[in-house]
Amino acid sequence: MKYKKIFLLVLVILLTSGCDITYKVQFEKNKIIETNTFYLPNDKIENNDILGTLEKMSAQYTINTDFLISPKTKVLKEKNQTGYSITNEYNYDEYDTIGTCYDAFSVIKDKNNVMISTSEKFKCFDYYRELDQVKIVAKVNYKVSKTNADEKKGNTYIWYINQENAQNKPIQLFFDLSKKVGVWPFTNFQTYVIVIALLIVIVASVIFLISRISKKNNKI
Repeated sequence: MKYKKIFLLVLVILLTSGCDITYKVQFEKNKIIETNTFYLPNDKIENNDILGTLEKMSAQYTINTDFLISPKTKVLKEKNQTGYSITNEYNYDEYDTIGTCYDAFSVIKDKNNVMISTSEKFKCFDYYRELDQVKIVAKVNYKVSKTNADEKKGNTYIWYINQENAQNKPIQLFFDLSKKVGVWPFTNFQTYVIVIALLIVIVASVIFLISRISKKNNKI
């Protein structure tokens, strides 16, 4: 399992050389859901087969391409590129993907309390110098008691790791699985503006209709 996840991380870095990487993970009651999506320009895909192309590319670095196999995969067709999405699920006691970039990593689950922490230095920049930035996105629909995330959007916690801050960039996330919190769908300013504008239009329309009906009744 660890072998599979290490090469998954390696492939992400190889395919996104010189770019940013976004790693997404969702914490549920009894499992952890991890999703990675690899995008390739359409002109780089051989015979319209993105999986075969990815296997060929990764074969330069490893003879084992099992990390491209998952119970949940999806091909995402876009205008100029195609994505290959891989979703894996883990138990809390077997999850350690983030730990591949730290000397120390722990997931402690004591009944409902979950404590995720790492050592200070993010080491993957030492191994892959073409890497610019790593964005770790964790979705937690439970009460979070402690975190050092750089940004919070609703129930999503985000860490931005780069060459400048990698020496002191630990991950801390403590939450309580017995205290579920609501999922508020509006997590940015633009969405709020759109929702408020729609509400104003709806209210104004209702008032206008009531006013028209009232005037007609008065004439009668």
